[in-house]
Amino acid sequence: MLSQRMTKELLIATQDSAQGETNLPSIIDLRKTVTLFDGTLTAFEHGGSVPGGDSKSVILNAVTAPESVASLMEAKALWQPLKNAIAPFMSDDTQASIPVPSIALEHAMRSARERNTRLLTLMNELTSQLDNTARAKANRLRLAQTVGSASRGKLRRAVIFANCLGKCCIPTCIHRRSTISSCCSVIA
Repeated sequence: MLSQRMTKELLIATQDSAQGETNLPSIIDLRKTVTLFDGTLTAFEHGGSVPGGDSKSVILNAVTAPESVASLMEAKALWQPLKNAIAPFMSDDTQASIPVPSIALEHAMRSARERNTRLLTLMNELTSQLDNTARAKANRLRLAQTVGSASRGKLRRAVIFANCLGKCCIPTCIHRRSTISSCCSVIA
């Protein structure tokens, strides 16, 4: 998940900085992950477009189920302090000061460690809740289609039967004094 990826990228940048190496590649990856994670949270809250796994745009509807909204709000509350700790590395101006100072990275890393597990749990819960909501909608749709199909089938048979009664059987039945069921036995 993205929260784990952010933590990993922070760890790599911190290690690189401690060893005096450039941490620009991990900082660039961190920026991409942070932007995607933050954008995804915003899209879950308000609806919107985010890049999917294949980099194509995916439209997300705002979550509305109470348990999903609760998970999202708790995740956003956990995310904000981590986002603030990472903010110094988010601007392109940071490239001028690469390697990023290890004190700033250590602060961000500490914030990530404090929040990573709970943030991951909340995002997994939200994913499961959204999956359950989607499954429930799909099941309702299948049920409606099944009932509609069965109803159309019964309606179709009723129309055929009515047409049969109205056009061919009733005059014949009245004339010959036979019963309607014997007259229209060909419908069954």
